[in-house]
Amino acid sequence: MNKDVSLDVINHSIQNSILHAMPGGIFIYRADTHDILYANDRFLAMLGYDSLEALTQSRGHTFDDILSASDKERVFLEIEHQLRQSLIGFVDFKAITKQGPLRYMEIFCRTTTLPDYGHVIVAFAVDAEAKYLTYSTDRLTALPGQRRFLEYAAKWFKLASMNPASPPIVILYFNLCHFKSYNIHFGLDAGDALLLHMAETLRECFPNDFIARFSDDHFVVLTYDIDLQNRVIDAHKKLLSMYMRSPLEVKIGIYQVEDLSITPSKACDLAKLACDSIKDRLDVFLCEYTAKVQRAVLIRDYVIDHLDEAFSKGYIQVYYQPVIRSISKTLCGLEALARWIDPVYGFLKPSEFIPALENSRQLYQLDLYILEEVCKRLRACLDDGIPVVPISINLSRMDFLTCDIFTEVERRTQKYRIPHHLLCIEITESMFVQNAQEIRIILDHFREVGYQVWMDDFGSGYSSLNALKDYHFDELKIDMDFLSNFTQRSKDIIQSTIHMSKKIGIRTLAEGVETEEQFRFLRDIGCEKIQGYFFGKPLPFDEMKAHILLQHIDIETEELTAYYEKAGDMDFTTDESLAIVETMEDGKIYFRFASPAYQDVLASVGAPTPRDSEARLNMPESPIRKKIARLLSHVYDSDKPYAITYTIDDQYLWLKVQKIAQLGKRFLMRCKLLNITRNAIQIEQMKVNGLEKDLYDLYQAIVINDLDRGTCQPVVFCRDYHKFHPGHTYCYHTAMRAFGYLSIQKEDRPRYERFMDADTISDRLSAHGGTLSEYFRTLTPNGFVWCQHVFIAIPDTHCRIFLHTVKPAAPNNLAMEKGLVKLYNEIKKDW
Repeated sequence: MNKDVSLDVINHSIQNSILHAMPGGIFIYRADTHDILYANDRFLAMLGYDSLEALTQSRGHTFDDILSASDKERVFLEIEHQLRQSLIGFVDFKAITKQGPLRYMEIFCRTTTLPDYGHVIVAFAVDAEAKYLTYSTDRLTALPGQRRFLEYAAKWFKLASMNPASPPIVILYFNLCHFKSYNIHFGLDAGDALLLHMAETLRECFPNDFIARFSDDHFVVLTYDIDLQNRVIDAHKKLLSMYMRSPLEVKIGIYQVEDLSITPSKACDLAKLACDSIKDRLDVFLCEYTAKVQRAVLIRDYVIDHLDEAFSKGYIQVYYQPVIRSISKTLCGLEALARWIDPVYGFLKPSEFIPALENSRQLYQLDLYILEEVCKRLRACLDDGIPVVPISINLSRMDFLTCDIFTEVERRTQKYRIPHHLLCIEITESMFVQNAQEIRIILDHFREVGYQVWMDDFGSGYSSLNALKDYHFDELKIDMDFLSNFTQRSKDIIQSTIHMSKKIGIRTLAEGVETEEQFRFLRDIGCEKIQGYFFGKPLPFDEMKAHILLQHIDIETEELTAYYEKAGDMDFTTDESLAIVETMEDGKIYFRFASPAYQDVLASVGAPTPRDSEARLNMPESPIRKKIARLLSHVYDSDKPYAITYTIDDQYLWLKVQKIAQLGKRFLMRCKLLNITRNAIQIEQMKVNGLEKDLYDLYQAIVINDLDRGTCQPVVFCRDYHKFHPGHTYCYHTAMRAFGYLSIQKEDRPRYERFMDADTISDRLSAHGGTLSEYFRTLTPNGFVWCQHVFIAIPDTHCRIFLHTVKPAAPNNLAMEKGLVKLYNEIKKDW
């Protein structure tokens, strides 16, 4: 008897030691009441307890007491169901630990019978979280990987199908957008830290749910539709605070599992589709999979499967949108855009088919098809003598990765004999995320052989300035999302971009221009080209051509483009008085640009707008027109600036004009206009800057006289005196007498000779503060008119060197003339 008792004790001790030494947790509970009868040390440790007594005192004595509320009914239903089918059952659940957080567990169980207790369930528990550390686990975040997530989700779907009362299951798909750019800017270590932070944030926001990391920046959560919207918004807020100082953003796709027979992989795909559908939108971060998203999925699959058919049957067409030069409103280019007009789905927007082709690596086929059609069109126009302008085509990153894009473009331009300057290559900054060095080499090659390379959507991404620094572009296409609200801040950004581009020698084009206000603003800050619905939407070629004719828009030739680009080189963002004017074959004058300061001068003499000034200048009998025409005759024949002073409404204006481009009998000129009478500040600025030559430009005729040498040197003459030529030196006495004889009316000559007396000039200038003024009837193209002759002494010469200026003036303007001389008298003090 004692021997048997001793053996029982030994056997019990061995069994107990073995049970406590098992690598997993073991517990036994009654099948009817769920009372826990036994738990080994490992199971108790998994829950945070050191004894079964401590567990029962803290939570209760049943298995139900340690289950999360959402698992209680499901777990027992599944165990009962499985044990009817086989000897061993399997179930997973979330257990409540002593500290409070839930812990994932999996148990294998079977039924047996114990004396005094009847049917009991013996369960072997595995710590699911520990299992993930060695099975399909992300090493960085310690979250389950995709494979483990899909297996776990399959069990959830199965259990939910057995419990009609189970809440709807939801898949949440999180995409950390622009993560690759973040890694490039801040480094891989910073990127890893960001992912760890995101994983911890998701654990915090979804503590009772299954979370996995699928790929670099994609996380997935399996949860129930219980207070879902609030939980998702809370998660987004916390994630937003995490990356608010970086270019990152989080998009969230939601798929509610309505049909539990769906595979978890498909459910995740649908959640991802909802997420991807908003990745380019700045106004939303959350999207649920709906019928609309479903249609997008159907279209995506349709596009991928029917691309070749769309090519062969002409479903894909090339539409052309006009590009207009801002200062002339001439057609200077076209952009070729793909449009898919399908017999099944109708008119497909680019956003519906381009992403699908890019993701399926077929986008290069579309781009090469568009290129081929553009080259065909250009060749047909050239053969028929139809005017053509450069056409821009869009190349994607996939074009550079999936084919030899340079060779493909060259093959087609050679096939159709297309000059390289007629094709412009548009790319976006996303091109440079990967293989940047290889892409740089290809782009440089394009430019070396004569293609222009443009950066499209400048400003819409996060690395535009880096791309501008590291790559060579001929033109920037500015994303007009900047002006969507048309605030002063957005205007300042656009203006700064235009100014920067001109400074580094890159031309500018604004796309998406829809209103007159936007157009005028862009033109006035010097943006060279405009594209948008304001001038025309994308249309088939023949319709686009008809639209251009209907709007009376002239088409630029290659020569006209080069002519207008001379004006495009100028910086319009100036506080100075600046205008660009053009004279056409008929001799009429047109303003192409006028700065606010220039328009202010025009307004001061009764021309509120440049158009009003045009009307005045182009009146056949206008005396101003005749005077300007004489000035322009000199400007046309020289690259040097010419200036005149003239009066309007008793106000003196000074105009300086310089030719900047010529095409036949068309001239493009730069003008500066000052109202001298109204504002002496401009003259004071000349004094400060020491621009002596500008003083000369204020008069029609200027001669420098040197009494000690007895010489005179004409500097400016606004009419041809065959005896005197600017830049030559003459004898003072001879020139004075000859000028008097040729140009001064006979009755005024004695007074003129006394005024010009070399023996008394110095004393008279000294006595009158260095300035003398007198009026004589002087010969002009309009006959003898009263002109003011002014002497102005050059400082520090003891009045031995002086300027002699001649300028027509009406007798009733003598007081005004004297005021003008007074201003010059101020200038001479600092010469």
